[in-house]
Amino acid sequence: CDKKKPPRFSTRFLKLLHDFMRITSTQESEEEFPLLEADIGM
Repeated sequence: CDKKKPPRFSTRFLKLLHDFMRITSTQESEEEFPLLEADIGM
């Protein structure tokens, strides 16, 4: 087994955080915020 592999939730959270930081750095992508919020709401 690969013990170094993080839980699925942590991986998903890190991905969302990464996407959020990327969107924040590019203010022109405000359209993606509703999608991001909806994904977190799930």
